[in-house]
Formats: sequence, C-alpha cells, structure tokens
Amino acid sequence: MKLSMQFICFCGLLPVYAMAQPVSVEASGSLRVGALMPTFSGVSEKGIEIGPALPQGKFLVHFISDTLPSTCVDDECGPVGMRIAERGGHLIGGCDNKIAKLFGVKLVSGRPWRFDRSLAVIVSDKGQIRGIFENVKIEDIDSLVSRFSY
Repeated sequence: MKLSMQFICFCGLLPVYAMAQPVSVEASGSLRVGALMPTFSGVSEKGIEIGPALPQGKFLVHFISDTLPSTCVDDECGPVGMRIAERGGHLIGGCDNKIAKLFGVKLVSGRPWRFDRSLAVIVSDKGQIRGIFENVKIEDIDSLVSRFSY
C-alpha cells in the first residue's frame, strides 16, 4: 500500500497528460483537421511577433503546454524548436490561456497555470490543419512532424 501511496503522490505533481501517449484527434475546440487554422497574433517572451507577421515556413507546429513559457517561437521553445526551424518550419508554443481557449484546452488551475491536456497542431504552409494531437510532450514533437511530408 505504501508504494501505491507514493505513486499517487508523484502523479499529483505532474499534469495528467505527462504520462499519456500522444493521441491523434479530428477536432479540438474550434480546430478541425482539414480546415484552415484561425489567425491570431501575439508577441513571444523575447518580443518576436507571432501570427501574420511570422515569416512563411514549410509548416507550423502550434504547441499548447503548461511546461512552456507564456509564448515562445522556435529556439525560445528549446532544442525541439531549433530542430523544427532547421527543417524549414516554425514552432509556436506556450501556455497563454487566450490561445489555449481557441485550441479547446481548458485551464484547470492558475499560477502556475495547469491545463487539462497539452495539444499540438500541425499546419501546412497554406494554413491547413494537417494533424491535431492531444497529450503531447515537447519531446514528441519531432516524431509527430515526421508523420507528414512537406
């Protein structure tokens, strides 16, 4: 029983999705696979504009996770963001609650912010949503992007 109690306590420290595998879904919030990605704008932690001002890439990955800063772009999101940029894409990540709502991700607690799940959205250079994945960890992004050709 002591082992079970330790396991329960450990799990309580992590977001629920931290132990789950990424799952492909057809929709989340207002987003649908095959539809156009809604436009929105913002500014990253280092002052980089996101949205229409972001230079065109081969693809975009939008990643909502409470493990990231408020808003990050490419290398601001860490090594995965740098690898995405090397492949000709952009990684836009963060834990901004306004953007999370647009993506259908719910806030379950504030400061520090915790979401009910993480979400990655793969978008083509034409703005079409190619894939939506729930329960994603930052280290899953490379393999998710590899499922698509650009």
